[in-house]
Amino acid sequence: MTDHRLLLVLLTLGVGILANPGSSLKTRINLSAFKFISEHAHHVINLEVPRITLPNITREFSAGYGTGKVSVHGLNITEFQSPK
Repeated sequence: MTDHRLLLVLLTLGVGILANPGSSLKTRINLSAFKFISEHAHHVINLEVPRITLPNITREFSAGYGTGKVSVHGLNITEFQSPK
């Protein structure tokens, strides 16, 4: 049972992190899942988050008097420590 919970929590976190900013996909972690991660799985999260491959992002924008384009390439997380 615990393995299924951990897998569900990791999948939920992964989807939440990789979702596009303007998408309609949202994730929510309830209190019991948060407590479970805090007590039992935080070391796994600490190891796995730096391994996440973040996609290249290019967005055009127009705000106020100007327009532009923002591109982010090669973004990575070098260190991560879950809250205690």
